[in-house]
Amino acid sequence: MRWVARLLVLLLAMPQARAEGVAQCDRAAADPDAAIPACTQLIEHPPEGTNVAGAYNNRGVAKFGKGYLDDAIADFTSALNQNPKFVDAFKNRGLAYKMQGAADKAIDDFNKAIRLNGNSPELYNLRGASLLDKLEFNRAIADFEKAISLNQKYRNAFVNRGLAFVFTRQLSRAIADFDMVVRLSPRDPLGYLNRAMTRMDMGNFTGAIADYDEAIRLDPNTSGPYTRRGEAWRLQGNLQRSLDDHNKAIALNPVDPEAYNNRALTFKDLGKLAEAVADCDQAIVLSKNSDFAYATRGLILQLQGNLWRSLTDLNKAVELKPNSPVALTFRGDTLRESGNISGAMEDFNKAILILPDFVAAYTGRGLTYEKKGEVANAKADYEKALSLSAEVDAGLARPSKAKARERLAALAAAEAARAKEAAERAEQEARAKAAAERTEQEARAKAAAELAATSTPVKLPPQIPGDIQKVLQHRGHALLIGESHYTRGWDALPSVRDDLQTLKAGLTPYFETVETVQDPTVSQLRDKMREFVLGKWNTPDERLFIYYAGHGFTDFNQASRENNGYITGSDTPRYDLNPGKAIENAVPFTEIDSWNRQTRARHVLMVFDSCFSGTLFQTMGTEEELRRKDLDGIRRMLGQPVRYYITSGRKEEMVTADSTFATLLLRGLRGEADFFRQGLVSADQLGIYLSREVPKHSQRSQTPQFSSIGNAKLSEGQFFFLTGIVATR
Repeated sequence: MRWVARLLVLLLAMPQARAEGVAQCDRAAADPDAAIPACTQLIEHPPEGTNVAGAYNNRGVAKFGKGYLDDAIADFTSALNQNPKFVDAFKNRGLAYKMQGAADKAIDDFNKAIRLNGNSPELYNLRGASLLDKLEFNRAIADFEKAISLNQKYRNAFVNRGLAFVFTRQLSRAIADFDMVVRLSPRDPLGYLNRAMTRMDMGNFTGAIADYDEAIRLDPNTSGPYTRRGEAWRLQGNLQRSLDDHNKAIALNPVDPEAYNNRALTFKDLGKLAEAVADCDQAIVLSKNSDFAYATRGLILQLQGNLWRSLTDLNKAVELKPNSPVALTFRGDTLRESGNISGAMEDFNKAILILPDFVAAYTGRGLTYEKKGEVANAKADYEKALSLSAEVDAGLARPSKAKARERLAALAAAEAARAKEAAERAEQEARAKAAAERTEQEARAKAAAELAATSTPVKLPPQIPGDIQKVLQHRGHALLIGESHYTRGWDALPSVRDDLQTLKAGLTPYFETVETVQDPTVSQLRDKMREFVLGKWNTPDERLFIYYAGHGFTDFNQASRENNGYITGSDTPRYDLNPGKAIENAVPFTEIDSWNRQTRARHVLMVFDSCFSGTLFQTMGTEEELRRKDLDGIRRMLGQPVRYYITSGRKEEMVTADSTFATLLLRGLRGEADFFRQGLVSADQLGIYLSREVPKHSQRSQTPQFSSIGNAKLSEGQFFFLTGIVATR
């Protein structure tokens, strides 16, 4: 970053006032103090033949020279009132408006002058300069080119077009224009200074120093070339020669704010931050509206860790120059370090919009993305920074590219370390999984042997009447859902996959269709269960059975003071690690219960090999409530609706990674739950049987729960199975 003198060459027009004794009025530019009263005398007491319009114009030129811009504009306006076609008055008033920052008014006056004299290269140059003030670069360049076409040796237009090329990053074309300026005026420092500035933008510090050397030879007593050469020495890395040049500039002109600004940067690079801040303070005292001084001090304060003062200065710099990509980028860095990530992103985005090839802004935004944890975006910005030229804005581009390269290397190293760690972890998990599967297989074999050893032979039940068999045998539909592999923290349940196949084989005699669904996501789980209950099989005489095996959890709702149960999909987050996300990505039992209340199916039994609780299960069925039912009672219950639930465990209990529940479920259906040896097993009997047998055989503490729905009209019926012997008879 450096201070640049972007000089626009503009001239006031001042024709002679044609009257006797008007020599002093005609010398308005050279001696404004004498010209003002002389011109006033001519205006107020004009001798015959006096050019009054010229006198007003000349007095306006004198007032312009004194800095009285409003009064000058008034005089130029009076000249135009005297002569509405006075080209020089339009030109001079336009220039006064330009100096006031009223670019639109200036352009309007230059337009009028051009209409009166379309062959004046000076008028096109002046209008181009005003367009440059409005950042309308293409229109400005067109005006400068028109001026050059009218006068191919018009130095001022080459200077200004060169500056327009600098602003639009056409640096080679800018160099060509400044080369022409040097050829046209080899003894004028201006061409060397602007060419040096452009060479610094291109990173050609040696060439820039050569140009500053020539400018100093031509004008050894001006501070500007010394301090700018000092900045070139700094960017080349020669800090001592840089400091010597800045000191020389300040010795020549102790009130030059540019020299203090540039010396502050050298002090910064020397690590003398206190001295750097002091120089910025002095620059601001000398030029209170210097956006460059505030931006520099903001940068140095940021390096000192004084983020609040840094932000105050950078806010001021942006206020003074809202479209400065440098100030916006520095402020983005400070906002990021102070934790205001969104504010930092806004500044970097704006800087890139203004200057799409600004390396420092991409590196700064990349650091901000990295702080947000968005590594892919950070890498993209670092790579973009490295793809841009380091020779444009080299003072900022080179260190920014170095930082981008450093961060990309660090991210690559971190990614390699993570990959290595993941590979090692995967290998460890694979070994552990293999060992666990061997242990599980051994446990399942042992459990199966124990169950077989303790199994009670089932006596042959009596013949079931044909009308009841017709209602129950191979009627209805079953949906079996298993979650064995989880992706977000839950333990795997490898036995579930085999359990589903075993259950499908065992339940096929009981139902018309048996469908299995393995490892659905929570969205797929919800859609499948809802469709099964409320979709295809939603008819009045239907008989539906749903089995779900997977993790469940219970959440206590502080507002309702109730426990709410949930079942999980393969992508449900683990509840104890992130309760909010788990609840958001699970199926609540209340939702399942609502589907059950909506379906028109007559009998629905849902069995959950899952542990959760809820208000429905606070009152559990008991064995004492069972009574042997006569055939008429069975027929009556087969004609009434029922919604029934069985779960394999309560709140705080964990699903076991073995097949105990599924094995006992099938054994109960095959006759062990037929307590009255009627050849029938009801949902009540199945729930009681499981609540008695599962705790005996489970590797963990599990207490099944069972209950009909909390609705009297939907609890009048009963879900019956023929025992295994009858079902396959």
